[in-house]
Amino acid sequence: MAASSSYFQIAFANFMVMEWIQDVQSYLDLVLQGGIPEEDRPKQCPHCGQKDQLLHRHGTYPRKVFTLEKEWTIPVFRFYCPLPTCKKTVCIIPSFIQKHQQVALDIQEEIIQSQDEGESLAALSKKTGSLPGGSYSEKTLWRWTKGWKVRLDGFEGKVWEWILVRFPHLSLLEGQTFSKWKWFFKLWEQIQKRQTEFKNVPFLHWFHRFSRS
Repeated sequence: MAASSSYFQIAFANFMVMEWIQDVQSYLDLVLQGGIPEEDRPKQCPHCGQKDQLLHRHGTYPRKVFTLEKEWTIPVFRFYCPLPTCKKTVCIIPSFIQKHQQVALDIQEEIIQSQDEGESLAALSKKTGSLPGGSYSEKTLWRWTKGWKVRLDGFEGKVWEWILVRFPHLSLLEGQTFSKWKWFFKLWEQIQKRQTEFKNVPFLHWFHRFSRS
């Protein structure tokens, strides 16, 4: 899989998020061949902002990741700023997970969709016993759904703008009444059919990158 040599420069204290990886297997296929490619290492220090010197490799640490299908262990790569006045480190995390989390976004999207269709968090919590890393408590599921709702509320207008500018001929299903999530999930299905680059990218995965860019 070819990398696109671009990163979202995100205002995390110690994290930057990859833009160009779609799933765990793609990530492992790439980095296990020799780490993050040289041309794709961070171009700017997120701490001091300098761009004159590339950040240096600074080892890795393992992180477990739970997807809908299985449990994985992935390497997370560290880099540090070589400027004597900075010397701070940054971790490069793949975009299928959030910082400080092990549960991949496909599991969280499944929970959001199921709750949006009327299932209670109590029922969903019981169902997660069959998922890798489960069971997940009602409190955990509530935290996921609340967090994503807050983020969607804050970016709803920008998401609509992004969709309508790029895909002005999508069917908006006139006369239908949907929840906010349902609208975007249905529109995303149309986008996936029209744009091959999004074919295997779940909506929440794209939205995570979009809202952090």
